[in-house]
Amino acid sequence: MHRNITHLRSGLLLGALAMLAAITPATAQTGGKGTLARYFGFEEPRIVVVDRNPGPSLIADMDGDGRNDLVIVNNRTSRIEIHRQRARAQTPDEIQREFRVNQLPPSPYFERVDITVPHQVTGIQAYDINADGRLDLIYAGQPSGEIVVLRQTETLRFEEVSRRRISGLSSGRAAIAIADVMGDERPELLVAAGGKIEVYELGPRGPVGEPLRLGSGGDVTAFFIEDYTGNGMNDIVGVVPNAEAPIRLWMQRQLDKDHSKNGVLGPEHRFEMPQPIEVKPVRFPDRAAASLLVIERPTRRIVLYDISSETIDSLATEDFAERDAAAEVFSFAGTASDRSIVAGDLTGDGLPDLLVTDPGANSILLFSQTRGLGFGEPERISAFKAPKQVDIGHWNSTSVPSVFILSEEEKAVGVSSVDQRTRRIGFPQPITVASSGFSPVAMAHAKVQDRPTLAVVVRDRRDHVLELHFPDGTSRTVKLEGVNRPPQTIFPGDFDNDGHTDFILFTPNEPMVMVRTIPDEEEGFAFEVLSSDKMPQYGLVSAAGATNTALFDIDDNGQKELLIADANFIRACRYDRERGWTVIDQYTLPQATASLISLSVIETDQGPRLAATDRTGRRIVLMAADDNGSWAISESLRLSGLTPGAIKSGMFSGGDDPGILSLSQDGFALIRLAGERVALDEVASYRSDEENRVEHRAAVGDLNGDGYVDIAILDAGEQFCMIFTLSASRRMLLASEFKVFESRLFTGGTSREFQPSHVDIADVTGDGADDLILTVHDRYIIYPQQTAPRR
Repeated sequence: MHRNITHLRSGLLLGALAMLAAITPATAQTGGKGTLARYFGFEEPRIVVVDRNPGPSLIADMDGDGRNDLVIVNNRTSRIEIHRQRARAQTPDEIQREFRVNQLPPSPYFERVDITVPHQVTGIQAYDINADGRLDLIYAGQPSGEIVVLRQTETLRFEEVSRRRISGLSSGRAAIAIADVMGDERPELLVAAGGKIEVYELGPRGPVGEPLRLGSGGDVTAFFIEDYTGNGMNDIVGVVPNAEAPIRLWMQRQLDKDHSKNGVLGPEHRFEMPQPIEVKPVRFPDRAAASLLVIERPTRRIVLYDISSETIDSLATEDFAERDAAAEVFSFAGTASDRSIVAGDLTGDGLPDLLVTDPGANSILLFSQTRGLGFGEPERISAFKAPKQVDIGHWNSTSVPSVFILSEEEKAVGVSSVDQRTRRIGFPQPITVASSGFSPVAMAHAKVQDRPTLAVVVRDRRDHVLELHFPDGTSRTVKLEGVNRPPQTIFPGDFDNDGHTDFILFTPNEPMVMVRTIPDEEEGFAFEVLSSDKMPQYGLVSAAGATNTALFDIDDNGQKELLIADANFIRACRYDRERGWTVIDQYTLPQATASLISLSVIETDQGPRLAATDRTGRRIVLMAADDNGSWAISESLRLSGLTPGAIKSGMFSGGDDPGILSLSQDGFALIRLAGERVALDEVASYRSDEENRVEHRAAVGDLNGDGYVDIAILDAGEQFCMIFTLSASRRMLLASEFKVFESRLFTGGTSREFQPSHVDIADVTGDGADDLILTVHDRYIIYPQQTAPRR
């Protein structure tokens, strides 16, 4: 009975092989594309049977004999199969001697070596991790979420040498890689974990140390490493499938001009496009930079892109410009929900740096700028426990500013000095709270009577006091009558234009409070606390908050007014002690549906600009004044792939060009207003007229040995394999296509699963020519490239 079953399965296999042999490019459908198909030919297919839904897999010379082997994961039987390419094919007699009952006939071209594993293997790489001349295996295992290193101790004999558990380790063929992405000529291990790309130093036993984490605003599920810019350094393309901007790019660059230091991965660039179902790097022999192939899921377009740069000035028009913001995104560590972010020059190079609280790690992140490069990787600065707020300002007689840090958890506020030589930020030295029993809740650096001042709001239950601390250790206090909830933001400014610094206190969901500074004969100055019911015409400024306000001289009289962005207008207000709040000027956007939520003032060579974030329109509008002082929109920046939020402006681009920072809780985005930006240029595209096609996988190689790039595309709708060739000008031409299997033999297609499921192009026949390898159901089908004319 067993023998009969074996013959039956063998018969099915031989039937499938006969059908597959009949359906090759020699009898392909070319869609009337002329004679390109005759330049592509394949020998009889070779089949390697594995098990249902095999993979992931890789192709490498695992035994060092100069021939590529197939490394295939068989999760149904908990093993990794190495299909070792034979020097010559077995004869039928040799096959019969190895044949066992209830087994499918072994491949005459490969010898199988099994490695049992205790995981579901979701990604695998081959690399000589200990430099002994033998390739080892590194795989991602589930459900425990571990990176496992299998060292090859003898030819095709492996032992486990290490495991490392990684929280949130992703599953997927393209979620693990080994490559040099730090410019030090030593490869790193990269994995997708927790929605980010984690980059680990790779030691002789596996990943070591804490990783560098890349990504914000969406879960990265796959990534692809290549030199996309042509500078000789590896870059990373990540994919966030369901995002508005699903393609993310991190470019590697040198830290200095003489290339004496290691490289560094730059910020995250985001590119808007339809949701991709497949992404692949494409390397052309005559180009230093790799291109990017994308199959768009909703449109079914197959598109080839180049990474390029473009001048921002060339995007503008004379009357009005609307363009994509093309932001560069820097991510924060941790998952804090309420960060404090402040800009100031801490390194003395004339460029503002950025300080960001990281409460979960009890530290401050310092993003320093380097001239010509901009922001680099953050440096972690020690601070009070769970720091809540940070600020920058001059405190003593030195030219170097100080850093102020507040922690509600430790009931402390302190000042950190910055070393004038090393620019290192020290641990904060506490400032004694003047009000006994009170603890700090908010702070801001200011100048009062031309003296450096740290304004601090302290509380004791429902009582609140504003304290002004000075460098000499003295202080002044103001009891905040009528303030029952702790203010979260202190906004200093001369709001009544009397030459004295006032303070506006913002409390979420509460009317703002103003503390006016007024002259006093005995003390030099005194204070007046004004709640909303004590400020006439308060309704004119009732929309003011921590992010939608700024100070700016709107009428060019030498005095700055309070600007408020609200609804579809920007309003300039001034406080008068007799009349209360008055409106000096207002600009109203023509779009009634606009919803302005944040505001900043930009200084440019052409004069000041007002920048406001429109939440409804998902854009940043820039406004400029004409010669008559009338304000109008000069430019509109679409926030593709970004969530509209608070903004800051300044020289954030590594030079003197202005830029805008769009802030969020998991990172910030730099929007350049001048200079150059990274762009994605469409080089070629193709869309099949066959509406039942579902193109979903791609592989790149040279399938006819002519030196030109070919691309194989799999279709899960009608089970076709399409072969494209790219001309010298990189036109995408459909050369041939053939049906991989008939649905009457194998049930499948898009109704159940995507079959054929995977494609590779590599030499697995030992003749030096690229072959086509398809994964179909339970087997790998190899189409050897025809290198000699058919007889």
